[in-house]
Amino acid sequence: MKWSFRSDVSHRMRSQRAPVAMAAGIAALTLVGALALGADAAPSNNYTSPFPPIDDPAPVTYRDTGLISSPAPVGTDPGVSQDTALALVSEQGFPESMVAGAALSSLRLVTYAPSGLTEEELAAAGAYYDRLSWVIEYPESSVDLHGPPDLSDEARSTIAQADCSMLFTVDATLGRVDQAFQLCEPAATD
Repeated sequence: MKWSFRSDVSHRMRSQRAPVAMAAGIAALTLVGALALGADAAPSNNYTSPFPPIDDPAPVTYRDTGLISSPAPVGTDPGVSQDTALALVSEQGFPESMVAGAALSSLRLVTYAPSGLTEEELAAAGAYYDRLSWVIEYPESSVDLHGPPDLSDEARSTIAQADCSMLFTVDATLGRVDQAFQLCEPAATD
């Protein structure tokens, strides 16, 4: 069974953000027609991140997010430290279960340009290109799902066992959280 979930996290963000965040935060769930319900669950023991490695030396496309990143040039000095970026993320008010475990971070050039939009729509959405940003991932995030109370127990169990990661981008020049996504995949099996 192949599915992915991106949580609508934009409504939880307290920092000033471009209108793009609202477009980016729209929830996406494909699970053979099933919708999700509110649940918190620990990641499976065989956890694998739905995102590519945070420090990948190649450009990375983060599926279902509109984000692409590549390594910052060697020797780049951000105006915002890694510690400050992590503190800004912690101030966003997400439940501890969604930002569980040790954070992974990497200084990267980030582009936000959702596919399928015209140039005018991209401009209205606040698209940006090659912004120096801290990319921060919490690879042990618990599922944050919402949906109908009549979801089957089998679907609930499957969703609750998903492997999820929270991904944030923090502008490394201005010191603001630009994006936040939770991406989940079915738990790995033995």
